Amino acid sequence: MYRKILTLIRHTAVYGLGSVGPRVVGFLLIPIYTRFMTPADYGVLALCTTTAGMLKILSLAGIPSGLLRSYLHVARSDEERRRVQSTALLALLVVGFGVFGLLAGFRDVLATWIFGDQSRAGFILLIAVANLCGVIPAFRNANFRIHDQSTRFAFFTLLAFVINVGLSIALVVGLRQGAWGAMTANTVAVILMALLFLPWSLKHLRAGLSRTVLRDLLAYGLPLIPAGVALWVMNFSDVYILRIFREPEEIGLYNLGYRFGLGILILTNSLKLAYPKVFFTEGSSDEGPALFSRVVTYYVAGMGSLCLATAVFAPQIILIADRRFQAAWQVIPLVVFAYFFNGLVPILQIGMDLRNKMHYYSVVFVLGGALNVGLNLIFVPRFGMMGAAATTLVTFVLLPIPIYLISSRLYPLRLEWGRLVRVAIVLVTAGGLAGWALPFESTLALIAAKAGLCLSIGPVLYLVGFFTDEEIGKLRSLWRRR
Repeated sequence: MYRKILTLIRHTAVYGLGSVGPRVVGFLLIPIYTRFMTPADYGVLALCTTTAGMLKILSLAGIPSGLLRSYLHVARSDEERRRVQSTALLALLVVGFGVFGLLAGFRDVLATWIFGDQSRAGFILLIAVANLCGVIPAFRNANFRIHDQSTRFAFFTLLAFVINVGLSIALVVGLRQGAWGAMTANTVAVILMALLFLPWSLKHLRAGLSRTVLRDLLAYGLPLIPAGVALWVMNFSDVYILRIFREPEEIGLYNLGYRFGLGILILTNSLKLAYPKVFFTEGSSDEGPALFSRVVTYYVAGMGSLCLATAVFAPQIILIADRRFQAAWQVIPLVVFAYFFNGLVPILQIGMDLRNKMHYYSVVFVLGGALNVGLNLIFVPRFGMMGAAATTLVTFVLLPIPIYLISSRLYPLRLEWGRLVRVAIVLVTAGGLAGWALPFESTLALIAAKAGLCLSIGPVLYLVGFFTDEEIGKLRSLWRRR
């Protein structure tokens, strides 16, 4: 079991490196962007990126996820696997061109609705082009995940972001084009990656279209569309609601606070990329239930500790941004723990994945999205960005509960509740001490105290009996080998 968990951690780490590198560069660009963009311009960029995220969900239509399942769990021969790939790519291209046509045809209307300004229709066209070209890299990335090629996935992800960042600096800093320059850089980077993968992708069209495979792909993937849209609503609808009730400057602050929580999102998304190969191949084994339960325990302990550290140091982290953006630190603790609970969902939904019951998943997320919008409409007018961040956290705290209850009926996933409670008590206690009980006025003394508090989590978990004798033996053996 431990060897499989280590393999999962290794692939998660590599997928994470493919995202961490670009995000670190983007993080380091915050001092530049916040000086060459006004908060209002940053708000426009936030509206563009959130719109692009929703369109990506619609354009992919859950097909890459269906491709993984059909290739790894359904297909039984090389010929069937070739038909799965060909059918998936054809479906992606058809949907992608359809969405592009709608965006290009209604760009003036969409610009008025999204930005409140028809003159920004050019942003919609940039989003449309990037969305269409993103179909090819999405197909290639799905194949990287199928064949455990996490290193290649990371390399090409880093390459795309290096191109994006280089062009962004040239256009935003050099030519002072603001949000338009940032979006143009992103579109050009996606086009270049699509051209790079296009010859390889077209070779997979030779097997043609299989209606049987298409039905299987859509049966798994289509329920992911409303779920994906609902997830997008939970993550980003608050930006649009903020635009209605608050000034663009507050949208810029809120978006910046979210960016400081992206480190946690990168890790949860990396696990989401690596995990399907594990549960589709191990789901039928006798060791599967114990393996998956242990993954949940380690996720809560490890990711929970990282989230706590990020939240504790939020007031110090925000200092890298221009002083006009300092108030953004207040949303960081809420955002990182929202990402933490969101990351629980992919490792709890295993029963739905294996039994192809994704309609349950869709229903849960749609209800969660509706709850999120309702709470945002109540709290954003009164509390602004803090109301939006709190609403996101509440929604993501509630979401894993029905996911686990339904999934555990489909697959014998039995969580280690005693160990999970110990972790929760330790993390909550540490968070309370950091937030209310550290009396130091000196900045250096406060940072040292916070660091000591975070580093003590592991030893405290040992003292409260979190680790099993087997795990302690494994850790001692690993230490001796090192």
